[in-house]
Amino acid sequence: MTLRLTRRPLGDVRALEKLVIEHADALEPDLKIVDARLVLGDAMIDLVGFDADGALVLIALGVTADGDMILRALGAFSWCVEEPGAIRERY
Repeated sequence: MTLRLTRRPLGDVRALEKLVIEHADALEPDLKIVDARLVLGDAMIDLVGFDADGALVLIALGVTADGDMILRALGAFSWCVEEPGAIRERY
């Protein structure tokens, strides 16, 4: 088997989102993406999924990592911790 690497331009977050959804299993075995662009309280998270154990996975996407991305992820995580019933009801 030959390994081929292809360079793909990722000029925007939507292209990155599509790539992550298509290849979620490469990030973590049995990772299933179930939702995109979800508003959780005052925060918005790009992708929501479940790992092999059924644990909730929140994915924040960006062309470059910055403080805003960290704050979005922390805001979404905080809301999930404060409102576990809402998450259970939705998923």
